Amino acid sequence: MKKIWNIVLVISFVTTCSLVACMIFFWSTGRLDADRFNSIVSTLVNRPVVQSEALPPDSDRELIPLGGSQRRLSMRHDETRRIAIDFQTQKQQATVRQEQIDAALDSLAKAREALAIERAAFKMAQQVQNQPIEGRDPATQFRRSIDLIESAQPAQAKIWLLAMVDQGRFED
Repeated sequence: MKKIWNIVLVISFVTTCSLVACMIFFWSTGRLDADRFNSIVSTLVNRPVVQSEALPPDSDRELIPLGGSQRRLSMRHDETRRIAIDFQTQKQQATVRQEQIDAALDSLAKAREALAIERAAFKMAQQVQNQPIEGRDPATQFRRSIDLIESAQPAQAKIWLLAMVDQGRFED
C-alpha cells in the first residue's frame, strides 16, 4: 500500500509541475492572461468570473502584451471595422458602376432607336426611288417628248436633240 501511495504521490507531483510549467509558458508567450486565468479558475472551482480591468479603447497598444486577449480583441475589432469600410466602399463602387452601365445601356437603346429610324427612312427612300413617279408612265413620257420635238421648229428640235446627245441623255 505504501508503494501505491508513493506512485500516486509522484504522479500527482509530476502532473502539478507540468501544469505549472505550461501555465508559465503560456503566460510568457501571451496566450494566457488574467482574464483567461480567472475564467479557468472559475470553471474549476465553480465560482463567478472576476473580470479584470479593461483597458480604455484609446490606450497605447504597446502596453498590451503580444498575443494577449485584449490585443487580439482590439485587432479583431480593427479588422472588422476595416472589412466594414471595405464593404461600404465596394458597395458604393458597385452602385456607381451600375449607374454607368445603366447610362451606357440607355444611350445604346437611344442609338438603336435612331438607327432603326434611319434604316426605315432609307428603305422608304429606296422604295420611292424605285417606284415610277405618279402620272409619269415611261411610255406616256416618251410620247410627250416626241410630240414636243415634232411641234418645235426644225432648227430648235435639232438643237435639243444634239444637246441631249452631248449630255449623254440619248436614251431619254
